[in-house]
Amino acid sequence: VVGLYGASCGSCEYCVSGKPQLCMRRLLFGLNIDGSFANYLRVPRAERTLVKVPEGMSIRKAVLVPDMFQTALYSVEAGGVGPGSRVLITGVGAIGLSAVIAAKLAGATTVIAVDVRDRPLKLAKELGADYIIDARENDVLKRVREITGLGVDVAIDTSGVAPVVKQALEAVRPGGNHVQTGIVGKPVELDLRYVTGLEKRIIG
Repeated sequence: VVGLYGASCGSCEYCVSGKPQLCMRRLLFGLNIDGSFANYLRVPRAERTLVKVPEGMSIRKAVLVPDMFQTALYSVEAGGVGPGSRVLITGVGAIGLSAVIAAKLAGATTVIAVDVRDRPLKLAKELGADYIIDARENDVLKRVREITGLGVDVAIDTSGVAPVVKQALEAVRPGGNHVQTGIVGKPVELDLRYVTGLEKRIIG
C-alpha cells in the first residue's frame, strides 16, 4: 500500500462534499501527527488514507502518485485544462513535470514549460511539453505571447517564487485562470485592478 500525505475525517462539511483536502479535522503527517521516517507507522483512518498498489506496479512508481501526480492532476483540473487549452507551467521540478503529463492527458494542445535548469527543461520536453523556455536567457512573458498571442488559458505555478508567480499571472489571457500550486515563501505584490479588469481568476 501507499498512503496520502494526510488523513481526512470523512464526515465534515468538506469531506462529504468531495473535498477531503480541506477537511476541518485533517491530520497531516509530520505536522500535527507523527511523520513517516520510520520502518513502521500507525496510520489513522487507514480506510481513507491508504491505497492498494496495483499488481505489477513497483513501489518506486507507486510512491509518486499520492503527492506528485495527485497535486499535479488537481492543479490541471482546478484550472479547467481541457482539449485545446494553452497551458503555462512555471517551475518544472517533480510536480511541474507531473503537471506537463497531466495537461497533455487532459487534451492541452500547447504546453509551455519554464525553468532555469537544463535537465528539468530537457525532461519537460521529453514528457510532452510543446515549448520550453529557459528563463535565464529569455523574456518569459514576451516569449509566451509570441507563442500564444493573447496569453495562456491556464498558468500553473509550481515554483513558489514570488517574481515567477507574478510573471505567470501576467501571462494569463483575459478571462483565464492562474493556479497557484507551489507554496510561496514571501508575499507577492499584485495589482488586483489588473486581475479584476481582465477577469482573471486565481485558484489555490
